[in-house]
Amino acid sequence: MTVGRVLGGAVDRNRIKRRMREAVRLHLADLPFAVDVVFNPRKNILHTEFVDIEQEVVRAFQAICKHMDSAAKQGKPATGQS
Repeated sequence: MTVGRVLGGAVDRNRIKRRMREAVRLHLADLPFAVDVVFNPRKNILHTEFVDIEQEVVRAFQAICKHMDSAAKQGKPATGQS
C-alpha cells in the first residue's frame, strides 16, 4: 500500500496504511481468486470509523467479484477496466 504525502505527515500516512491493511486482511479470503487491487484513500479515512472502512473494502471486493464473474461468463479476459 502506498499513501501520498498529500494525505499528511509520516504518522498520518502510516496510520492510514495500517487501517487499510487491516480492513483488507480481514476480508481478503472473500476473494476467490488472486487479483491486484489499488485503493486510493482520502484524508478523511483518518477520522472514519473502522467499520465504515471495512464496509468500503467489502463493497470493492464484491464489485471485483461481480466484474470477474461477468467477464468469465462472456469469455473475455477480466482486465479490471470497466
